[in-house]
Amino acid sequence: MAKKSYTAIFEYDAEDSCWLVHLKEEPRCHTFGSSIRDAREAILDAMDAWEIEPEQLRAEVVSLPRGAPKYVSDYLDAKARFEALQARVSKLSGKSVLHFRERGFSMRDTGEILGISFQRVGQLEKATLAELATDAALNEGSGLGVLKPTKKKRPKLETKKSTRRTTRVSKKAAAKGKKKAAKRARKRSAKG
Repeated sequence: MAKKSYTAIFEYDAEDSCWLVHLKEEPRCHTFGSSIRDAREAILDAMDAWEIEPEQLRAEVVSLPRGAPKYVSDYLDAKARFEALQARVSKLSGKSVLHFRERGFSMRDTGEILGISFQRVGQLEKATLAELATDAALNEGSGLGVLKPTKKKRPKLETKKSTRRTTRVSKKAAAKGKKKAAKRARKRSAKG
């Protein structure tokens, strides 16, 4: 037989508690299974017996127990809303990560604030920057202008060595520390 698309029709038989399945295009090819998975495997075996080689096999469930269609449609609606919310949360978390990271927050602090791991912060930062770059490239080609993420310069750090430990301080803090040290030295020399 020629290869074409086939549709497997699944019907639930409440009396025998099993799934009946047949091909819409070839009703003589039919079988059953105790579950949808078993019925799917059985129809594939039956198709082999009839020497039917489909390009594509679609499944269509036509009968369910009473009340089930409402539960299925409610579930599918809730799932669609959940996926939309998930996408929104993902986008907002990426924007939040960029907001904190551009202001000099560490990945660990950003994670603590947002309630996620610092590794997830890195993933979100990378993905959001890639998305912004893609959007910018698309906008550039369309003449809409380029959206570039602004990055605030972080203060340059210098290493201050002491006998106990090495600490990192900003230049402003280092200058302030030097002034305080000079003031203490003058007080000591005035006393002595």
